Amino acid sequence: MLGFAPGPIPYHDSTTLGPTTLLGASLDLLLWLDLHLPDVNIGHAPTRQRVIVTAAGSYAEAGLDTVENRRWPVLQGGPCRLWDTLEHAMQQWQRLDHPGRNRRVITAPDHELSRYVWLDDPDSAYAWPLTT
Repeated sequence: MLGFAPGPIPYHDSTTLGPTTLLGASLDLLLWLDLHLPDVNIGHAPTRQRVIVTAAGSYAEAGLDTVENRRWPVLQGGPCRLWDTLEHAMQQWQRLDHPGRNRRVITAPDHELSRYVWLDDPDSAYAWPLTT
């Protein structure tokens, strides 16, 4: 035994999502990302030249220097691949024309299990349950 903590083996990959995009994210984008990853934390480790993201017991680190053809190195660990989720959420946000807060509505009836956020229309394909 080499003394490593038990758990999933970190996953190495690369991304086309520039890590600095997350550092300068607007409030609308941060709220969008929070719908996909509740309690997401985005930070910067300047001495290590990395953007660090944590949520749901998982982490992702993306290097600030490209490795090839506008791709950045990514290391992910934990129960889910955080960076993959972030990348998907960003692509969706761009595809939906950067939906702002004015396009999101909260439905909050008395029954706690029926509370959710929806985009544009309560019957749209884009709805997220509110967590307590």
